[in-house]
Amino acid sequence: MDVAIVGAGRVGTALATRLSAAGHNIVHRITRDSSSLLVDAPTCQLIVLSVPDPQLSDVVTALAPHVKRGHIVLHTSGAHGLDILDPIETTGAIVLAMHPIMTFVGGPEDASNLEGCYWGVTTTDELSDTIAELLVAELGGQMIRVSNNKRVAYHAALAYASNYTATVLSDARAQLADALQGSEDAAARVLRPLVEASIRNVLEAGPDAITGPAARDDVAMVQRHMGAIDDAGRRQAYRELARRTAELTGAHDVELWAHTGEQH
Repeated sequence: MDVAIVGAGRVGTALATRLSAAGHNIVHRITRDSSSLLVDAPTCQLIVLSVPDPQLSDVVTALAPHVKRGHIVLHTSGAHGLDILDPIETTGAIVLAMHPIMTFVGGPEDASNLEGCYWGVTTTDELSDTIAELLVAELGGQMIRVSNNKRVAYHAALAYASNYTATVLSDARAQLADALQGSEDAAARVLRPLVEASIRNVLEAGPDAITGPAARDDVAMVQRHMGAIDDAGRRQAYRELARRTAELTGAHDVELWAHTGEQH
């Protein structure tokens, strides 16, 4: 198919590489600010909208008068479902929400990482579902179906797993670098085996894999940790993470301390 990709960022670039490798003809790469959006995109059978969430509604509104029955229009947003594509669906075009469950860093590995990754897909009917299955397969991925009214909840889970894990690990890396009086790169090398094992264990065993002072209900050690963390932001995050760990593991003394500052 002839393909137009609206949005020349990390996701759009990776998709262009994978779709081209699958035999599709990438006719247009259009930035979301480009006036060619209205002229060029509708000349293609498949139009991929890979713009940031805050711009998606405006792009859909601008594009809708120029698409027609037979076009396939998909967006790659995680949080948005099909409702945002209503102005396009009313034209008779086929609409899909197809979100790659992957993080993108802006390098050549982005396209490679799409191999085997899952896609959260929302469709309108059997035809659009079949088209989504074919596209995901061509991209080397695996498809999971997400109900339209669960897209935000689905996206929240992914942000929890990816974005906030990155936040926690960034803090841990900086904290260890301070403690070792070394570089953050060296700290990252030390943390890697621990982090990889922890992630592997929790994905296999869930909360049963949670270990450490908070899970053991060791209030004294948690307090010592807090006293050793100089950065106020890290200290606040550590306390909240200790509280949530205690909730998940039934560590009542740590939970009480995290909520109130008191202990039994």
